[in-house]
Amino acid sequence: RVNRTLEVTEGLVIDQLLGRSAELESVLQEFLAIPLRGTPERVHASIVLCGVAFEHAESAKVLIAAGNFTSALGLLRMQYEALVRAVWLLYAASDEAVTRLMTTFTPERVSVSEKLPMQAEMLKSLEGKAPEAALISLRDF
Repeated sequence: RVNRTLEVTEGLVIDQLLGRSAELESVLQEFLAIPLRGTPERVHASIVLCGVAFEHAESAKVLIAAGNFTSALGLLRMQYEALVRAVWLLYAASDEAVTRLMTTFTPERVSVSEKLPMQAEMLKSLEGKAPEAALISLRDF
């Protein structure tokens, strides 16, 4: 009986957190409507990767609701990587890197992704280019 009570309580807490997460996501989506500075290709590339980050968030919530916490945690890492790449594309990536990433992906182009910098390098290259508050949050994560 105690275990059942704990399960119900945990379920309610998770439901509340998932609801709050959905509210936060709605507010964050509004930021994508704000006009961004940069070339149209650079802005588009960044928005596409923000969309990927939102997709990962949605999938993580589905996994959490199903009780698959370990898998959700794995998606959290993928979401973070998509967000770092989105910020990097907007503020620090070379025009060549943006073009390479936005070109249609084919088996022959697999090596393109191998030429991109690692996450740590992306974060370092954002110094002095991206808003400091965003950079602090990305580093803290």
